[in-house]
This record gives sequence, structure tokens and C-alpha cells, in this order.
Amino acid sequence: MLDTPERRRYDGAQAKLQAAKEHATEHEVREAHRKSAALLKQHRPEDETDPDCVFSGNPWPCSTAEYLMCTVGA
Repeated sequence: MLDTPERRRYDGAQAKLQAAKEHATEHEVREAHRKSAALLKQHRPEDETDPDCVFSGNPWPCSTAEYLMCTVGA
């Protein structure tokens, strides 16, 4: 698997979203995290040296992935 700073941020964001989703107690918070995790999963990088977003085809991290990773503090 590709090991770049961006990929580590992506993996970290996915892990934080999964943990938050599992530990959240309010329905709205769980739902927001579920939607964010699903979007981030859609906008994952291709497994190559210079990846593109598999959803948009733009250079990765695309604007959606960048926004989601910044939102969760990855």
C-alpha cells in the first residue's frame, strides 16, 4: 500500500471517524460521522505512487478528501 503523508492522514481520518462513530451517544453525531466516513471512503486514493481520487479522478487528495481530513483533525 502507498505510504505517503497524505495516505497516513487519510488512514488516520478513517480511524478517527470509525472510533467516533462507535463511541458516539447522540443519534445526530453518529449520523454525521457515518456520512463523513462514507464520503471519505468514496474519495480514497488509488494505490500508486502519484494517486488520483477514485471518485473524482482529480489528483489526490481531492478537495472533498482534504476537507474531510481537516474536519476530523487528521
